[in-house]
Amino acid sequence: LRAGDYPGALAGQRRALELARRAGMGGDRIGLLLHNISGVQRRLGDLQGALTTAEEALAAKRTALPSAHPDIALTLDAIGILRRRLSDPAGAVRLHEEALGIHERAFGPMHVRVGGTLNALAQAYVLQGRLALGRSTYERALAIWRSPGVRDLDALALAEMNLGDLLYQLED
Repeated sequence: LRAGDYPGALAGQRRALELARRAGMGGDRIGLLLHNISGVQRRLGDLQGALTTAEEALAAKRTALPSAHPDIALTLDAIGILRRRLSDPAGAVRLHEEALGIHERAFGPMHVRVGGTLNALAQAYVLQGRLALGRSTYERALAIWRSPGVRDLDALALAEMNLGDLLYQLED
């Protein structure tokens, strides 16, 4: 697979999904494959197809995993991002809030997965026009990314940029 060969990646993931279904693999495996397919569809620009596939992934995971499993939260976040990009910030907020609860219960309030969900949630709040809530949510994400032992500079830079954009909007 060449780097960036998304059509090839999509074909390979679909073959893997078909094989997993024929082998009778569980919903957790099927959900993971569908989640991956959704990610490739998103990269190809097929947001509606990615949303449909991600929702199928969530349904598969919900049948196979405990309701508070972190893998469910990952797919909730992915669907939330897609909903936000498809101009449904209210749907995105609902999904990110559910994912946030799962991540906090699973990992504690200062985990990097919590930070990622907070950043996505803040973006949805801003799209809803809830700027003060967006700001405080970005600040909470930044507290995680700035904490000792966290080395994800890309995530830190993204959260800093998002907060900076919001602060610029507040000045208008």
